[in-house]
Amino acid sequence: MNSITPPVTYIFRCNTDVTSLNSGTAVKEVVIYVSDYITKSSLKTHVIFDSIKSIFAKNCEMISGSLPSKEKARQLMTKVVNLLSTKMEMGAPMICMYLLGNPDHYTDHKFVNFYWQSYVLEARRVWCSDGELDADAAKSADKYTLIKQKGKLVGLSPVFDYIYRNKELENMNLYDWVCQCTRVKISTKKAKDGKKLLDQNVLDGSDESDTEAGSPLDKLGKNMFAFTRDHPLHKGHATRVSPSKDTIIPNIVGATLPRRNQGDQEYYCSTM
Repeated sequence: MNSITPPVTYIFRCNTDVTSLNSGTAVKEVVIYVSDYITKSSLKTHVIFDSIKSIFAKNCEMISGSLPSKEKARQLMTKVVNLLSTKMEMGAPMICMYLLGNPDHYTDHKFVNFYWQSYVLEARRVWCSDGELDADAAKSADKYTLIKQKGKLVGLSPVFDYIYRNKELENMNLYDWVCQCTRVKISTKKAKDGKKLLDQNVLDGSDESDTEAGSPLDKLGKNMFAFTRDHPLHKGHATRVSPSKDTIIPNIVGATLPRRNQGDQEYYCSTM
C-alpha cells in the first residue's frame, strides 16, 4: 500500500498518510507518535526563555544597527514567534486562524454539556431512602455553586433551572430543555418592572399561581421566560428558549450510562 492511496483520500476527503503495519513494533511506534502528536504539552518556562535568548544572541548586529526601533521590535517578535511555533509543532495556518479570531474547526451542529447524574439524583429523591440517595450522590459527585444573597450563602445547581422553570414550560421534557433552554441574566430595568408587577398582584390578592413566574412575560422579550419564585436567581435571571433544537446535540457527561442487562435495575429504570 502506497503512502498516497486515491480511494482512501476520496473516501475521507482529507490528507492521508497510509502505510502498512506488519509488525507489533511498528504498531507501537505509530501509537506513540500519534499520542505525542495529539497530546502536545505546553513549553516549559526555561525553554521559552532559552528560545528568546537565542534570538537576541543571533541578531546582535540587527539590534545595534541603524533600523528604527519599531522595525527592530517587529523583526525580533516575528523571529521569536516563528521559533516558538516550531518548538510547539504548530503550523502557520493554525497560528493565522488563531490571530484572525477564526475557529479551529467547523461543525453543522452545536454541542452542550449535559451532566445527567445530577438530574437522576434529584428525581430519585422522591421515593428513595437516605442510604440509597447517599450512594447515588457518591456516584454523581454532584456539585453546587455557592452564591451570596442578602448575607446568606445559597447553593446553586443547574438542575434548579429545570425544576423551577416557568409554568409555560411545564410540558417540555428534559432532552428538549437541554437542547433549547439557557439561563440568561436580564437587565436591571426589566427585573425591577417584573418585581413591581409581582408586588402589585400580591397586594391585589391575585392567585399566586398566576404570578409565580416573578415577572411578566411580555416584559422579558420574545422566547424569554422567568423562573418561579423558588429559584435562587429568579429576580435577575430568566430562561431563553431557542426556537430551533435540530442543530443542538446534548453531550452526555459523567459516568457511563447504566445498562439494562447488568447492574442496579432500579437505577437503570430511573435514569431511562
